[in-house]
Amino acid sequence: MKEFIDYNVASLSYMLLFYLFYQIILSSDTEYRRNRFYLLATLLLSLVLPLVTVRINSPFPLVDAGNRIQEIISLGEVTIVPGSETVGSDSPVSILLMLYLSGAAISASLLAIVFIRLMAIKRKGTPAGPGIYSVPLRSSSGFSAMGLIFIDSSLDKEAREKIIEHEKKHVNHNHFNDLLLVRIIAVIFWFNPIVYLFLHALKSIHEFQVDAEVIENGEDITSYRRLILNQVFNTELFTIQSAFSGHTPIKKRFIMMTKEKSGKLSGLKFLALLPAFAALFMLFSCTNDVMDEEMNSGPDGTPADVELTEIPNTDVKPVSTPPKSGFVPEGEVIFVVVEEMPTFQGGDVKRFREWVQTNVTYPEIAAENGIQGSVYVSFVVNTEGKVGDIWIMRGVDPSLDNEVIRTIEQSPDWIPGKQRGAEVNVRFSIAVNFQLE
Repeated sequence: MKEFIDYNVASLSYMLLFYLFYQIILSSDTEYRRNRFYLLATLLLSLVLPLVTVRINSPFPLVDAGNRIQEIISLGEVTIVPGSETVGSDSPVSILLMLYLSGAAISASLLAIVFIRLMAIKRKGTPAGPGIYSVPLRSSSGFSAMGLIFIDSSLDKEAREKIIEHEKKHVNHNHFNDLLLVRIIAVIFWFNPIVYLFLHALKSIHEFQVDAEVIENGEDITSYRRLILNQVFNTELFTIQSAFSGHTPIKKRFIMMTKEKSGKLSGLKFLALLPAFAALFMLFSCTNDVMDEEMNSGPDGTPADVELTEIPNTDVKPVSTPPKSGFVPEGEVIFVVVEEMPTFQGGDVKRFREWVQTNVTYPEIAAENGIQGSVYVSFVVNTEGKVGDIWIMRGVDPSLDNEVIRTIEQSPDWIPGKQRGAEVNVRFSIAVNFQLE
């Protein structure tokens, strides 16, 4: 659930950035095709970018006997608080999951109802041309959906022709597909308000684009505006179709009809987006969980050929070299990064962090005495997938250190890592942060 929340926070942040940029910088442009592509592309990017991870070479330090540090892979950090327990069926996580699934089901049902109502209108309509149906519409003068045009049968001939011409352009541009895509996204992310802002902005762009083409084809602006005003008091029937008398602000439509076309250099506006986008990308997509280059280890089990730096000042006590436990046979190399990294319970390292989070408990004696802090532990996954050679690199208190060791010792077997097709030993580290509420 934490990964789901983190993903949605990142996704919402990207959406908010892209939407604000559109409203502040692009919405007044007459480059409707470009703006339409921007809205669709950035909405989809906002869903994909949180899944992108760029690894940077900034791994976790390993302490050696010389009070200096070398580099090793960190699996990240988990936080343990007093009273933390395994997630149960009635836990807040399960409740949130039920709430999400209920909202998604309701949203999907509403979308299905829209299609049912559209099909019902089609059955009641009278064919008035290829893909055109004349229907007694009480809440719209005309709209297009599913590649079809529905026109109010009570309209006079002149109004019918102009509205049909308007809606044909929506059909030719496949505007319905745009709206359907966003509505499907809104089913999955029904709780994200920015998705609905994208939907509204996209509908406005569709109207601006069609209005501009109608006027370019010779339609008199004054009579066209008058026709819009005659229909404007009708309310839009659904939220997915393109409607001649939809809720796009009429004043904005009128302004865009007479607005001077944007110049060729208007595309340079996108440069203003780059700094904020880069900052968000660095925040959400860059990680130092895994090193980018392979390192072998020396005979004592610590990584070799790594530049040494002085250990920073810290309140926790460093522990010296890893113990000679015999877990890894003498002479075997311990790797830090290999071609095929070890996997845990069919997943990546995140799965192991979740396992540690679930199985570590806050020692009562430590909580009673106000002891807290981060315990950094190193361990080796050997050629058989067993976990051993556990080493407290930086400890806080024996009660906390021993709890971490106890948990790591109980780790289920991993699938061992491989280097050039052969199973090898790989060393990891993880930080367990004991925190009093």
